[in-house]
Amino acid sequence: MLHVVVNTHPEESCAFRSAEKRAGLIQGLEQLDAAAAANEGSVVGAWAAMAAHTIFVVVDAPNAHAVDNIVRDAGLVGATTTRTYPVSTVGDLLDRLRAMD
Repeated sequence: MLHVVVNTHPEESCAFRSAEKRAGLIQGLEQLDAAAAANEGSVVGAWAAMAAHTIFVVVDAPNAHAVDNIVRDAGLVGATTTRTYPVSTVGDLLDRLRAMD
């Protein structure tokens, strides 16, 4: 099951503002793949909107609990705020819509 993970932080705690925060974010992002694998998941892709202090990660994982564990095991809990959304492809949406008629 695909999940979009939206990870944010306030500008005051941005990794561009201190070496300590920078090291923590680097470590957390570098640990995502290993954390996903350890929780029966995988990282499909990740993108950053730097000016918005937001990182988007698409994770394939069995459920939202696994996604929470991935974020925790990567070390991002406590340093950032995470929202997780289960998503489907637009093709799946179209199939369901068409099946309604």
